Amino acid sequence: MEIKIDSRLIGQKDSIKYQGLRIDSNLKWKSHIQHIAKNIKRCIYILSKIRYCVTQQVPNIQLYYTIIFLFLTYSLITWGAHTKSPSSP
Repeated sequence: MEIKIDSRLIGQKDSIKYQGLRIDSNLKWKSHIQHIAKNIKRCIYILSKIRYCVTQQVPNIQLYYTIIFLFLTYSLITWGAHTKSPSSP
């Protein structure tokens, strides 16, 4: 299917990012979940490196909510209702 706007052909992409959500051409959340998992892994690595540098004035749970929890909850109402696992057909 070809879509044109002002005589310009709009190409098809495998996935797009819209307002922080990644959606693929089949309206699945697999790419979004993979992106979140990648960011959380990076944050866990950072937390593991700074855990000895942080004073007890900043509890670990506060660091979790500041760094990781935001990735999990951003637009959760939109993509969180997905009932099947990302590997399900």
